[in-house]
Amino acid sequence: MFILFKKKFFWVGLIFLVAALFVFSVGELGSTVNPKPKDVPVAIVNLDQSVETQLGPVHMGEMITQGLTQEMLPNGMSSPYTWTVLDSEAEALEAMDNKEYYAAIILPNSLSATLLTMQTEQPQQAQATFYINEGLNTTAATVNETIFSQLFEGVNMNIRGTTLQGFQQFGLESVSFAHVEALAEPIIWNVEKVAPVGSNSAKGHAPIALTYLAWLGALSIGTMFYFLYRSKDGIVQRSNLSGLKVNVSEWLGGLLASILTGFTILLFTEGMLGLAVTSTWETGLLLSMIVFFYYLLHTTMIKYLGWSAIALNLLLFLAAIPILQLPPEFLPELSQTFLYSWIPLRFGMEALIETFYFEQGFAFGTPMIILSCIGLGSLLLMASSSYILPRNKKETMYNEKA
Repeated sequence: MFILFKKKFFWVGLIFLVAALFVFSVGELGSTVNPKPKDVPVAIVNLDQSVETQLGPVHMGEMITQGLTQEMLPNGMSSPYTWTVLDSEAEALEAMDNKEYYAAIILPNSLSATLLTMQTEQPQQAQATFYINEGLNTTAATVNETIFSQLFEGVNMNIRGTTLQGFQQFGLESVSFAHVEALAEPIIWNVEKVAPVGSNSAKGHAPIALTYLAWLGALSIGTMFYFLYRSKDGIVQRSNLSGLKVNVSEWLGGLLASILTGFTILLFTEGMLGLAVTSTWETGLLLSMIVFFYYLLHTTMIKYLGWSAIALNLLLFLAAIPILQLPPEFLPELSQTFLYSWIPLRFGMEALIETFYFEQGFAFGTPMIILSCIGLGSLLLMASSSYILPRNKKETMYNEKA
């Protein structure tokens, strides 16, 4: 009656089920149920010079900086931003190129002087620059543009109120049409995009889509070798290879299949679907390397876990679909800590983002270094599997007996 509870596979299956449900819940629901931005890094550069008036010095840049960087928004909600005050526009742009900030505000040195003309007979509108790091994450760029447009409207509203109150103090008795036109938008916020995604880039989601394809392609290669070596008529039985030779054949075969997969993906997406890439060869090489590193990881997991590794890697793929769509600052802390921080698909996506929108060519930065370490670790585990894994004809992945 209770024979089922005596079987080890039953308890292992329950543990795997709970783990699978946890990972999928964190990935799927954790990122789609009411995602809220938190601690989004942005920068502000205040170049404004104060102006002396009969009522004392006026420094509108300082006032605007203090207003924007408050912990509470005008609507009473906590600010989703973590502000950094920088010294120059060049410093801000360099930091955005290094993917440190999602947005930056530049207040010019003539801001106060221009705004004070509102209380003269010849009013002028001031101009400021708002940079959006679109290439870093298009979802974040859209959300930030919406939030900041509301913040900028609040800044202009405060300037209108202050200007109207100061008309009589500065001896201006009437308001002309020029004043009305200038007061409608005292500061014109010029929006400029850093690392623009451009057209034919799946609205900036091309790196994510290619990462999905690379992961599935690598999993397909690893699964193909898994069943190939297990089959009665497979390569191992025909060649009677030793464990080390099997590993070498897997490395070489996996490398060849990864190159073919990487360039085939690019052929379909660029050649047939019109995806815009800077360099076909450089992008194809990077994509092939990503596929190969994923393949090494998949194959190592399959060697040690068997068919359950295939199910686990598919689960990771499903959990990553919603996770990678959002920047980490938009994810709940649970999703950030237990999934986004380590999921391998993230590093492939970040490497492709660098190539598509920042380096404009082959980019072997931090994400590719991490993937290389994952690949190297997997390679070493594959090489040692012949000495670690038990040699059981029914349970071992590769059987050397003819």
